[in-house]
Amino acid sequence: MFILEQKILYSDIDGRDFESIHFWIEGKSPSNISTYLRVILDEANKKLSIGRVLTTPEERGKGVARLLMQAALEYIQNHYKDWPLTLHAQEYLVDFYKSFGFVETGPVFTYPDEDPVPHVPMEYREV
Repeated sequence: MFILEQKILYSDIDGRDFESIHFWIEGKSPSNISTYLRVILDEANKKLSIGRVLTTPEERGKGVARLLMQAALEYIQNHYKDWPLTLHAQEYLVDFYKSFGFVETGPVFTYPDEDPVPHVPMEYREV
């Protein structure tokens, strides 16, 4: 659903799910996820990245993505405090991520072969 909504018609399977920690909030029924993100562990380089942050349309504007980000950041602080944390924010969400302590680390870019949505590289700096 997320891929279709974003008009990003490419295979979402990148092989990173098995090396990731998954966070989600259930929707109205336990089989329905309303908000999701994953934290990709790069254990060889002791680095983390957050990706696939999504909220279903009916749950947007209710603060659930903020709750999930706070939970993920708390988990990271408790288990991987010294590891650098990055993400690629969709450009219109930069201020959302800044509110958690992320800062822009480079110019706007797109993934030309996969995703035409403008993104901004960001890194977490403790607030």
